[in-house]
Amino acid sequence: MYYLRKQTNLKKQLQREINTELESNSGSAVIMNNTETMAKSFIENFDQVKSKVLGHVCDGCPEDCELKRACKYGKELKIEKWDIQHAKMPSNIIWENQYNDTSSFLTMIRTGIINLIVLLICIFIATPTALLESFQKAKLV
Repeated sequence: MYYLRKQTNLKKQLQREINTELESNSGSAVIMNNTETMAKSFIENFDQVKSKVLGHVCDGCPEDCELKRACKYGKELKIEKWDIQHAKMPSNIIWENQYNDTSSFLTMIRTGIINLIVLLICIFIATPTALLESFQKAKLV
């Protein structure tokens, strides 16, 4: 009974989060293609489908209409506002400019502190274990 209630609550929470995400707009999406030809083909096909969906009137449309689902989701997703563009090629990005000197320095400091904490935790966990093991071998405990 407990898990059934928990499952029901989690399903409700998931549905609320899905509804919230559908209402919110992150403003961008990333679609990866293997080749530039595939990317061009995708953009052309999307433009064709977008114009069909936006020009199609679903009222009075038969149930087996291929655009019925596209119309429904197209309106929900507001595809009329979508603008698809090619991203820059990785070779045209200056990767060194991703981090400025300040953030790079702070990142190094943060990484060093985290590594030091992990080292200390490992030492304080491993040392007593090694001592107990050696005492057991010497039959002192």
